[in-house]
Amino acid sequence: MDSYAQRRNYVRQLFNAPVLSAVGRVHNPSPVAEREPTGWERVDRSMGKAKAQFNAASTVEEWQTVGLLGREILISLGQAVYDPDVHGDTDMDGKKIGSTDARRQLFAWLHHQMPGGDNKEIRAHIKAAIDLAVHLQHRPTATRQLAALCLEATSSAVSVVAIIAGRPA
Repeated sequence: MDSYAQRRNYVRQLFNAPVLSAVGRVHNPSPVAEREPTGWERVDRSMGKAKAQFNAASTVEEWQTVGLLGREILISLGQAVYDPDVHGDTDMDGKKIGSTDARRQLFAWLHHQMPGGDNKEIRAHIKAAIDLAVHLQHRPTATRQLAALCLEATSSAVSVVAIIAGRPA
C-alpha cells in the first residue's frame, strides 16, 4: 500500500461497522453507577428495567425506549412523593395537577420541600431530566449516547429526590 489513505481504507474494511458496534455494546458497561434502592418499589423496579433496556439496545427504537422508561420512572417518582392534600392540587399557574403529570407533581413537592429562589437549581435539575427523557422518547435520531445521558439524568433526579425525602440515595 503506497499511501496512508489506502492503509486506512484497508483497516476500515477489516473492522466494519457491525463488528465495531457489537464490540462497543459488549464492552461498554451501563453508564449509571449502582445506587442504593430508594424503597419506592415501582421507581426501583423501573430503574432496573431501564438499565437492562439500555444495555441490550442497539437500534434507534430501543434507545427511544430508554427515554420512554425514563419518563415513566419520573412519573412514578412524582406519584411516590406528591400528595395533593399536602402539596396542593394546582400548580403555580392554577393548572390542575394530573395523576401522571411528573413535572407538576415534582415541582409542587419541591416547592413545598425546598421553597424559594435559593433552590431553583434543584428544580432546574429535575426539569432537565424530564425534558431529556421526553426528548429522547420522540427523537427519530436517538443514539446510544443520548440514551446514556437520559439514563444518567433520570438516575440522578431519582437520587436528588430521594436525598430530599430522606431516603437512601
